[in-house]
Amino acid sequence: MTNQQPDNLDFNLGVINQSSLRKVIRTITLSQGAFSLILLRCNYTFFQQQIFNKLQEIETVKIKRIYFPPNVTTLYANIATQLGDEWKNEKAAALMVFGLESVQNIDKVLTSANQAREELRNNFNFPIFFWVNDPILRKIIRLAPDFKNWATTIEFKPPSSQLLDFIQQETDKIFAGDITNILFAYLCQELAIAKQDLQQRGEVLNPSINASLEYVFGYRDYLDDNLDSALEHYQQSLKFWQESNNLDRQGTLLVNLGLIYYRKASINQVDNKNLWEQARNYFQQSLEIFKQIQRTDLLSRSLTLLCQVYLKLQTWDELEQLVDQSLKIHQQNNNYQLFWAKDYGFLAELALYKANLIEAKNQAETALEILENIKQSNTVDIFTNEQVYYQFLLGKS
Repeated sequence: MTNQQPDNLDFNLGVINQSSLRKVIRTITLSQGAFSLILLRCNYTFFQQQIFNKLQEIETVKIKRIYFPPNVTTLYANIATQLGDEWKNEKAAALMVFGLESVQNIDKVLTSANQAREELRNNFNFPIFFWVNDPILRKIIRLAPDFKNWATTIEFKPPSSQLLDFIQQETDKIFAGDITNILFAYLCQELAIAKQDLQQRGEVLNPSINASLEYVFGYRDYLDDNLDSALEHYQQSLKFWQESNNLDRQGTLLVNLGLIYYRKASINQVDNKNLWEQARNYFQQSLEIFKQIQRTDLLSRSLTLLCQVYLKLQTWDELEQLVDQSLKIHQQNNNYQLFWAKDYGFLAELALYKANLIEAKNQAETALEILENIKQSNTVDIFTNEQVYYQFLLGKS
């Protein structure tokens, strides 16, 4: 076992984190051949990974890393399964467990932790480190107090400069549409904690970062159907991007504001004309901006959304004019095939309105053909609703 200590670290840990890192190394050194339980308190997965990487550089022995999958239900059984007999029988240095924050049934897992501690001690003769954020730590205190009392807690906090970089990088990705909904809730939680941490340290966030966070929190609330809260966040964000003349982000905010009113109108089936008109106004504004900055990819979506609103409002002349523009754009790029199918769905609706049943039949069949071509290039069928809709139009014709 190496006695190397992290006196001169090559990235900005800060004095407190250097001390915490030494505690981890000392625990590993003193616990060889014996079980110990350590909670590593850190609210940010990116910093957890940095600390692990630094340990791998400093230590000459292997530190095993495992991740808890979201569907895990028990603590000990999952660790034992992932380690397997070969690893369990090795002379291990340490185990580091990631992913508790992503476990779906976390209350059940933590409730089982009180029973699991004896199994861990009886079966593993090396220290086990669990990364926990503040929400998970609070749950451990409430649901597994014996487990918590048995453990040592070591805390890591990223420097303010890294937190600011983290917020900037992640919000830029979200604005660019790089969103995985499965992980989005955890990312939002980290961003909210990062903002709070920075404020508690006396850091003043620049208006650009604040506006980016308002957009992210608005999108989070929209996904949770907290529409009024989402509306407020979006409007705060839009105000800044209008003042700074950032057309790209203005367009993105306008689309999302339109989606809020689209959702409100869909929920309120009675007396919702004003809501549809609000959605139309925002989509029209976004359309003009995307034309101006020549963002055809974003323009395509706004065209389709606006066509859908015209259909809801039954403004047939506007729909006919817009769908012609939409079709010309979507036919130019194979990436827009789903939008292209939707265009033919709109044309089928127009033909039905005009009682031109043969044309409606042809347009619906064309939409189904395009959809079938898309499905052949996808291993998973995710277009069932679209297919049912076009078959419905075909049936009506």
